[in-house]
Amino acid sequence: KGSYQTLPALLISLGRYAEAETYLANRLVSPGNGNYGGTDARQVLSELVKLYYQANRPADVLALFQRAPGWGGSDLSDVYFDGFSSYRPAEPLGYYAAWALAKTGRKDEAYRALEPTLYFARALDSGYALLLDLKGSAAIPFLDKLFARDRFEARPLIWKAEALRRAGRLPEAEIVARSAISLDPSDGESPAGDRLRAYAVLADIRVAQGAADEAAQLRNAVQAIRMAEHADDLIQAGLIGRGAKEYKAALAKFDDAYCIQSR
Repeated sequence: KGSYQTLPALLISLGRYAEAETYLANRLVSPGNGNYGGTDARQVLSELVKLYYQANRPADVLALFQRAPGWGGSDLSDVYFDGFSSYRPAEPLGYYAAWALAKTGRKDEAYRALEPTLYFARALDSGYALLLDLKGSAAIPFLDKLFARDRFEARPLIWKAEALRRAGRLPEAEIVARSAISLDPSDGESPAGDRLRAYAVLADIRVAQGAADEAAQLRNAVQAIRMAEHADDLIQAGLIGRGAKEYKAALAKFDDAYCIQSR
């Protein structure tokens, strides 16, 4: 239970898509009832978009954008940045449109829809992942442009390293990945599941270069952070003993992690 979650968001996180869809459909019919307490249809439609994204239903995402009444605008640009937060990485609605276009084979349109996301949500890993799916190594000039706009944001470097790795340009990829780590070693502002992505990318690079021992150390660091993130959830749920045990197990894998030590 978390005060930041709506009921449909919680159902979606549990994979209970049919229940979430029924709930939201009912909300569209009678928006004054239930968990939203009078919120307009635009918020309900946004929740439906996220549901269809999680359920891998891109055609339904596009149908909502193209045909559903209640958005309060006539173009994607009218709702594009709904959901975007400057305080934490979060996908704006425009990202979901780009994803749906890409999934349905409309790659040029997907790229045009995606580009504004990365200008504003410059730490959004899902946006970069979609960019590489669409462009591959051809995305590198755009990543360089993004880094030039904000030299304190490591994500363009991380994903440039990944693009170089996929292209087989391993020495360049290693240099760029290590630059990303030196820029932000703790990656502390990234959400659970995304922290230390540069370490994971560097591990893949080092495996390809035959440096299995270093790759194992890097992956241990990433795994330790994931364990600590799970421990955070346990602590938040009041399971203090289990959380503390998980923190200690995480430190056994990565004993230099000050963020785990402080916890």
